[in-house]
Amino acid sequence: MKKRLLALAPLVSCALLAGCSSSSGVEKSVAGLSAKVYQLSSQVDQLTEQLEQVSEEAGSLKGGIFDAKATSDLAYDEATRANERIDLMSQSIVKSQSYVK
Repeated sequence: MKKRLLALAPLVSCALLAGCSSSSGVEKSVAGLSAKVYQLSSQVDQLTEQLEQVSEEAGSLKGGIFDAKATSDLAYDEATRANERIDLMSQSIVKSQSYVK
């Protein structure tokens, strides 16, 4: 049993040393991932600001669209009334000309 432990001791110590030496690689990897997380967080903040700006612009455009629609509805109604008056005037002219004959 002691012979096995003595035979495994160098292997275990090599594994421990290898594990300790690779911890700096893990630290570098963690640092790299932390930098990427920070970069992505910054991008999310920028996109959030852009989304808020677009939402504000869309809200102002929506108000302008409703104003334009109301104006066009009023113009349509006025044009319809004007066309009816013109039709009535033309009918009265036709009637008055038929009396003259």
